[in-house]
Amino acid sequence: MYLDDRPFTTSALTAAAGCEPMTFRTWRNRNGLFPETAGDRKWKRFTVVDVCIVRVIVAMTAHGLSASHAIPFAQDNLRGTFERLLTGDRDTCLVGFFIGGIQNDELTGYYDEGGNFQIAKTKDRPEASHSFIFLDDAVSLSEAMFMTKGILTVIDLKALAQQVIDFLDGRGV
Repeated sequence: MYLDDRPFTTSALTAAAGCEPMTFRTWRNRNGLFPETAGDRKWKRFTVVDVCIVRVIVAMTAHGLSASHAIPFAQDNLRGTFERLLTGDRDTCLVGFFIGGIQNDELTGYYDEGGNFQIAKTKDRPEASHSFIFLDDAVSLSEAMFMTKGILTVIDLKALAQQVIDFLDGRGV
């Protein structure tokens, strides 16, 4: 794979990402997708990494995660990962998401409903509405399934980026 420096239009981005144009506009207006390109009156141009980010948001929302959770996670946590995958600095990356928190005995910090910082065992803290996990050689899939109470959606970011590259190069998805 390669990190492509061509700029892509909104229509090229939505086609390659498998996203309806109206959905993309809604994500930008309602959920703050790509705020750095919002507001100016120029034609919008996007990078191949931007296309990959939209593609993973499409995959996450198709598997039940709300856009309000998928968009911040993808924008804040996956840009660097996609850049490393596309330049060959990273071979693979699996990311998973699930409803609820992780069940284990490790101490973790969190903010309660009143905004106060608390420390508790992970299994004893209030249930998170959703959680994300990066899977690598250190964490086996079976361990992740145990920690997540058995329901985990896993996305192969390298395969997803390859789909985007193939589409943009005219080889289809």
